[in-house]
Amino acid sequence: MKRQHIRPFSEISQHFGRLALAGALAWSGAVGFGQESLPAEADKQKQQAVLPRLPEILEAIRENLPSISEEDLDRASLQGILTEFQSQLELVSARSVSSEANASPALTRYYESSIGYIAAPLLGDSASEVLREAYNRLKSENNLRGLVLDLRHVSGNNYRQVTKIAGFFTQAEIPLLDWGDGIRFSEPQSIQVEVPLVVAIDQTTRGAAEALAAVVRSAKLGILVGRATEGQARSYKLIPLKTGHQLKIAAGQVRLADNTTLGSEGVSPDISVKVSSGLASSSASETADDVSNGKNADPTGMPLSPPADDPILARALELLKGIGIVERQNRS
Repeated sequence: MKRQHIRPFSEISQHFGRLALAGALAWSGAVGFGQESLPAEADKQKQQAVLPRLPEILEAIRENLPSISEEDLDRASLQGILTEFQSQLELVSARSVSSEANASPALTRYYESSIGYIAAPLLGDSASEVLREAYNRLKSENNLRGLVLDLRHVSGNNYRQVTKIAGFFTQAEIPLLDWGDGIRFSEPQSIQVEVPLVVAIDQTTRGAAEALAAVVRSAKLGILVGRATEGQARSYKLIPLKTGHQLKIAAGQVRLADNTTLGSEGVSPDISVKVSSGLASSSASETADDVSNGKNADPTGMPLSPPADDPILARALELLKGIGIVERQNRS
């Protein structure tokens, strides 16, 4: 099998200065060394102060392990850095860059009691247009009484799209986010979603999707249901590399309009849902696969029943049905 070419360690490292050797030494498992070659976590800080320099280690490997090629060393060193500092940097492939710019169509469904469902796309350059098309499709098929926006397995770093998506749910220009250039406001859209909104989140909700969830709550646009998000909402600097990859480096924090920082603890739901290990994550992952393949799980167009294997979605639907009952009672 042909190996994917990875940029030399030197090209990556020059962009963010001297790195701790502990990060680079993560290559030990890749080339067959035992775990004892790495310092124990309890002694890590103490031993880092006396670790040898990486060039010395690499030279020893070159002299004594000729079977390990320069490409292997580059790959292993780079992987160690990306693993050690994964919360601050990421190597993005050219294919991923293209995918983020051109989001796939969003999967749409509707459930009993006329509740619409949209599995949100990657929050790239066209996310708001994809959501607009998805909502129009749902609205044309049924008289909606509520909407579930599923942000599980959704990532991306286009925070401008958050301000546009928020504009579907409010006609006012509301202060929302600051990702490094000052407070940005919601951008009201020509199409307004006027039904109750529930947003499904969990630990697979990342980046700009976390910011969108936080905005939904802070601007009182809807209700968050599920589990806490991953805690990776940051602004990033993208550095192009010669292979077409991009090095994504954390450049700053993302703050809400009230100056609340979106930190590593993630965004907590308004209504927490207890989930058995692997249950909802499996169901949500299948939904994400359907989105990427442009598939609708209900080709007949008939309303679906609440899913038994996805307690987060089931709770969101239950909540919207309850809101619908209250609204009908208030009208009567």
